[in-house]
Amino acid sequence: MKGAIKMERVKTGIPGLDELIEGGIPEGMVVALVGGAGTGKTIFCSQFVWRGVQNDEKVLYVTFDGNQAVKSIKEQAKQFGMNLDNKKCDVRSFHPHEAKDVIEKIKSVVQHRGYKRIVIDSISMLNAYQMLRDVVDNTQNEGNIEHLRNKMRLNINEIRELGVTTIFTIEDYEGMSSADKIAEFAADGVIKLTTERAMEIRNLYIVKMRETNFELGTHDFKFTKKGIALLSKDSPLKK
Repeated sequence: MKGAIKMERVKTGIPGLDELIEGGIPEGMVVALVGGAGTGKTIFCSQFVWRGVQNDEKVLYVTFDGNQAVKSIKEQAKQFGMNLDNKKCDVRSFHPHEAKDVIEKIKSVVQHRGYKRIVIDSISMLNAYQMLRDVVDNTQNEGNIEHLRNKMRLNINEIRELGVTTIFTIEDYEGMSSADKIAEFAADGVIKLTTERAMEIRNLYIVKMRETNFELGTHDFKFTKKGIALLSKDSPLKK
């Protein structure tokens, strides 16, 4: 997009990525990080919040897999030199029974504690819990998910209204739910991670990023001692 408006941008913490999106994610925008299992979504998100901690920002990392997931996220981050177990970083899990009003809970803690970055890992799991909850409550049936689609749009709009730069993850798999597709459509930006396991190729590509003149095409990345890093075009590892 030529002539994009100048605005404050938030560094992603991913070496090589900010250069592709005019210096970072536009402040306050909501970005979907889409990828299959094992593509690096959690490490990407950890780097995003860790960059915030390094900037002396308060950050929030939300998961829905219980306390064990919180422990796992912190331990995995440590393997890449990131200490998410500190007062600036709040890694917390919401229980499935809270799915119905989890966005309200997130809004409440953000407004009270002044977080500058949010990660929701994953929106796919939240959608699944919300769908199950609505079925149990008889507010929808399994064949009619228009209610959930509308709720997903509303959820993302409510997060956006917080004005806090947010990344939420979406599980990319065959037959992914239409609610997840709606979430991807409603986001301000979409970044996809893919892995060709047979060829040991990992790619990142930017599908969209509003108010940003981003670089098209696929971009190879690798895992380093500090996490994900994009490879430059002349990197010997690409040859």
